[in-house]
Amino acid sequence: MNHPIAGLILAVCCLSFMTESRATEAAAPFAAKTVAERDAALQALENERRSPETAMTLATWQALSSIERFGQALHRHGFRSPRITLLPLLRLPVPENATPETMTYETWRSTLAELVADLDKAKSMLADIPDDAEIGIDVDLNALRFDLNSDGLLDESESVAVIFQAISGPQRRGRTARAQTNDDTQSSPLSPSFRFDRADGYWLQGYANFVSANARMWLAHDFSKTFDTSFQMFFPGAGMAAAAPDRADVARQKINAQIRRNPYLGLEFAETEEAKQRLSREIEALPASRQQRLERDAKMAMMLYQRELRGTGNGGLNSEIFDAISLIHTVNWPLADADARAGIRLDLLEMVRLSRLNWRSIQAETDNEREWLPGPQQPGPHPLTTLEVSGETVAAWHDALDLFENALEGRILLPHIRFADRGFNLKRFFDEPTPFDLVLTITGPGAQPYLETGSVASNRDWRELTRAFGRNGFWSYAIWFN
Repeated sequence: MNHPIAGLILAVCCLSFMTESRATEAAAPFAAKTVAERDAALQALENERRSPETAMTLATWQALSSIERFGQALHRHGFRSPRITLLPLLRLPVPENATPETMTYETWRSTLAELVADLDKAKSMLADIPDDAEIGIDVDLNALRFDLNSDGLLDESESVAVIFQAISGPQRRGRTARAQTNDDTQSSPLSPSFRFDRADGYWLQGYANFVSANARMWLAHDFSKTFDTSFQMFFPGAGMAAAAPDRADVARQKINAQIRRNPYLGLEFAETEEAKQRLSREIEALPASRQQRLERDAKMAMMLYQRELRGTGNGGLNSEIFDAISLIHTVNWPLADADARAGIRLDLLEMVRLSRLNWRSIQAETDNEREWLPGPQQPGPHPLTTLEVSGETVAAWHDALDLFENALEGRILLPHIRFADRGFNLKRFFDEPTPFDLVLTITGPGAQPYLETGSVASNRDWRELTRAFGRNGFWSYAIWFN
């Protein structure tokens, strides 16, 4: 797993926990096929006497709904995730919207503020779950679905498994498929099914803190110039002042218009088996003469589409590169909310605390039944991430948590490539905020207000710490472990 938002999506969607006696009722919201069915199941849980199992289910739904509502806002304004963005909040794959609403700076700030409020409520609900609650349930990630396009349906293309694969990218998808397939025993990948327990509740709560910290970083500053000059890379059709559709955008708009009229073209771009089957049935119901005409038109449209894409050189990647350069160049943000910037540090400290609770609970487990986050006593490669957890890995992770906490508390300084005799005080960066200039912070002048003499973390210590994570690297485990 190589992206934070993938971790949160899996976290918020997979923690529908309860005792076996209430499994069917409490799991109903997470197996629903429509929003109406899901809402009815949630209301039934709200009406019954509150138990730890029901409380966990409702808290999980609150976390899940925070991501769903954020995704719906992205879809409403025609969000498109660029191929080169590294921003955690802007990697969620949402369905295309041919008629997006206008996106403004104020609208985007409101969207982020609503996400933080939703996550804060989920964190509070999760914190109320008893530490000793005995809960666990089997969850199939293919059955857990969002309604990202607000159509009231929960179809296959909006499932957690599909979204995770889209975020993770082809390299991770290939490794996952290979890890799931044992040539000696089976010929097809395993279903992404796990059994979740109380420990994973801490994990979900920690991820909610991580995502809210990311959102608060935006809200703490006035990033209006960045929005005005580069956010067309995220909302290309939402009336952005700097938007300038290139040839690849025009080609995609043309083919999208034809897809709606030609099921053969729809088959070319269908992302799920469910969509392919629906289009095939639509074709079969047509007269033979019309089938032939539509098939011929589809072949011609695809030929022209491919020709136009080749004419752009790289399918529009140049525009994304230019917009990304504009984004980096304009991250010189005045302070807008000092409390929000201080809140980032508090979110991250809470994330560290919850990770320790999570591992304490994991290491106390005696079973080994399709664990989402296994301990060293539960060996074997994870079926989704392909990673393995050893005692050395867990010990190194706790060392990393100690280092991160010490940096957030200002007990240890971070090294800066420009200054060998001083270190960067991360606590003061959050608690004594000044305008944030990304480039100048990296090159040195922007870091000056937070430089101090004292104990500085060494690069050699970091290399020793991360060595335990092997060839997969520290960050692959960090996104999974939280």
